Amino acid sequence: MAPGSPDDGSDLVGEYVFDDEAGTSFDAAASAAGPFVPPGSYVGDGALAVFDGLPLDGTWRVTLHDAYAADVGELVLFQLLPTP
Repeated sequence: MAPGSPDDGSDLVGEYVFDDEAGTSFDAAASAAGPFVPPGSYVGDGALAVFDGLPLDGTWRVTLHDAYAADVGELVLFQLLPTP
């Protein structure tokens, strides 16, 4: 099995960008693609615009859930890239 293939349990391999202006929701892409969601830009569960104009200082928290029982999920890199 090749790393990143739909059968190896690694549902997300690559760079994923959450953007209110993306054309496809992440949930829709996951439903259509099965266990392998291709890297790209997606609309998240909630609008990011609620943060527009707010200060960036403070504590930011990322919560992940790996529902695939046959392996252990891992977040390798997370970046917060605010744009004006």
